[in-house]
Amino acid sequence: IDIFHKLAKVDIVSSGLDKLPKDLGACCFMGNHQGMDDPLVISTVLRDYPASFLANSERGSNFVVDAVYNLVEAERIDVFNIRKQYQTYANVSEGIIKGRRYIIFPEAWYSDNKNTLLEFHSPCFVPVLKTKCPIIPFCLYDSWKVFEDQGNERLKVECHILDPIYYEEYQNLNKKELANLVKMRIQAKLDELNAR
Repeated sequence: IDIFHKLAKVDIVSSGLDKLPKDLGACCFMGNHQGMDDPLVISTVLRDYPASFLANSERGSNFVVDAVYNLVEAERIDVFNIRKQYQTYANVSEGIIKGRRYIIFPEAWYSDNKNTLLEFHSPCFVPVLKTKCPIIPFCLYDSWKVFEDQGNERLKVECHILDPIYYEEYQNLNKKELANLVKMRIQAKLDELNAR
């Protein structure tokens, strides 16, 4: 991943890692999805907190991304098959119970959304509600530019780790309300970044 970003002239700037305890256990990192490089960006930032992914089976055709998904034993979700989706969410829940961390992009898709948010899919929050694990929101900024033609210019991509959301804060929310809460936190950070 480091070699890929070096060759692509991508510099990753991060903030908020100090919010995470060194002994962080099972949790779900949830963030916005801008492009194919997002899994590589968040993996770079979270190198001290190894995590698997809930990955869209229709995406990940990039060799490096595929290699990362295979190495971390990502759960691939079939967005067109409801029955298989339930099994995938059950697998993620079981992984969390066993102490694993997962990275989830609740938008589940990306296109030309750039630094704006798409709809957050509430079923992504089923494993969180089932296991009562912490949610660590993160906000990616300008990662959509990685596969755009930047010429010889170096590209700065940002990843901001936001305040954790613990079970005590979301215990009375359903999955749709929880999706909206996480989306609201990420949107607030995007608004701050866009206002610079």
